[in-house]
Amino acid sequence: MSSRHTQEITLTKETILLSTTDPSSRITYANEAFCDVSGFSTTEMYGQPNNLERHNDMPKAAFANMWDTIQGGNSWMGPVKNKSKDGRFYWVNAFVTPIKNEQGKIIEYQSVRTHLDAKLKSVLIAHTKKYKPGKLPTVITIAPNG
Repeated sequence: MSSRHTQEITLTKETILLSTTDPSSRITYANEAFCDVSGFSTTEMYGQPNNLERHNDMPKAAFANMWDTIQGGNSWMGPVKNKSKDGRFYWVNAFVTPIKNEQGKIIEYQSVRTHLDAKLKSVLIAHTKKYKPGKLPTVITIAPNG
């Protein structure tokens, strides 16, 4: 495995990655920060499925939970490990919300990803070492003082 695949991209606390997708999860917008961090240009991203950046360590069940939540009309928030075009990875705190028209129909999804708190990230990393790629538990309970 290339050392690129073990290199982390660290987001600053000011970094905001913003994207929108159509209801079938095809990317329709990506801000400059998202392009810079992911390594994909808007031309490469537009029309592609949003899982273009999914890291193999992330369990499919976590995304199933997210899709169940947002397709039900509710917002979803959680930590996510993504991969860049060149194979590096980055952790984000993701907030995904459905955008509805006047009739209440979901017309797009908006995803805002920000810096993930270092303490939470360290707990998640400790847990990821216990599991095979893609086999992380969907929910990790963290003690208030731990």
